Amino acid sequence: MLFRSALEAFLKRGGGIVALHDAVLSRDSQWFKTIIGGAWEDRVAKYFEGENTYFYLNPAHPITKDAANFTLTDEVYWDLHLMPNIQILAASPQPRVTTTPGKMIPQMWTYENQLPGGQPYRAVVNLLGHHFTTFSNPHARAIFLRAIAWAGKRDVDSLATAEEIAALR
Repeated sequence: MLFRSALEAFLKRGGGIVALHDAVLSRDSQWFKTIIGGAWEDRVAKYFEGENTYFYLNPAHPITKDAANFTLTDEVYWDLHLMPNIQILAASPQPRVTTTPGKMIPQMWTYENQLPGGQPYRAVVNLLGHHFTTFSNPHARAIFLRAIAWAGKRDVDSLATAEEIAALR
């Protein structure tokens, strides 16, 4: 409970949060989805590890501006508990191993919220990051860094290098 109260106090001050990959797991998925916009629940959510294509659905958003769709070997999640007002930035087709292959499943979103008595805050979830090699991909790294800057209410390109920004195209 100490983590929960500390996180809520931080967010009430207007702090931002970025959740990468399995940071969507929580002992209380129903509460956590109200904090970051979506959460994993054991025996409900599913995953697939392998080559996946990520499609940017909102090219006007500062995090995904000028970013091209890309394919990467990593892990996708689906059947997460999601808030209805998340803004989906990227999705992947559900893998062929599922009952609904090809159905687009959210893999990156933003969520703007305000806890009672607090300031508005920003959350970003990016489900990439199962493999450490994902972090060596300049395209993925640029998106991660843009997400951190956006959640912190900073210029989105302030943390990324010119090489990382160029890799988005």
